[in-house]
Amino acid sequence: MYEDALLMVLTPVVMFGIGFGLRDATIFDTPRQWAAARSQLVDQLLQCRYCTGFHAGWLAFALLPSSWVWDPTTLLYGLIYAFMGVFFYPYLDLVLLGLEKKHES
Repeated sequence: MYEDALLMVLTPVVMFGIGFGLRDATIFDTPRQWAAARSQLVDQLLQCRYCTGFHAGWLAFALLPSSWVWDPTTLLYGLIYAFMGVFFYPYLDLVLLGLEKKHES
């Protein structure tokens, strides 16, 4: 029971962390610029919050041990996590950007 509640709380945090790492983390500036320079699609995907959230969602699902065992529902759950990322990442990103700007002023 507690594991389910913990998973519900940590999943959006993990999705945000993955999305932030892909899109905004300075440690990944060089690989991000390298990939964006070689592919216009990658450049556009990294600029889109919703696209980044989608990929952060399925990557978060791929980290779960339950995703490593294939059964018919694995693909469905992967898609659910991907679309959860579309919901959570952009809005958490905007909230934190707003808090950051408020703190700077």
